[in-house]
Amino acid sequence: MFPHCWGKGYASETVQEVLMYAFFTLKEQKVVAETQVANKRSCQLLEKFGFTIDCYIDRFGARQVIYKLEKSLNCKVFARNTSPLKEGNNR
Repeated sequence: MFPHCWGKGYASETVQEVLMYAFFTLKEQKVVAETQVANKRSCQLLEKFGFTIDCYIDRFGARQVIYKLEKSLNCKVFARNTSPLKEGNNR
């Protein structure tokens, strides 16, 4: 994402829509995400949605963190009123 787009909620909107699609359209039970450990903002975003760390790997010349989010009734994507988008990250 271009730096001038950072902090405007685009990534939050994208994660929300991907999760809705994965859980409700594709009927997946788990979603996995990968980002660099050094990318603190991406890690914070995933954690805000309820992702938890599954493991760490070294690839692409950097330390990566693998996150997972399992479908459950307390999953933040189901509680739209408490999702990160509803907490003021909207544009």
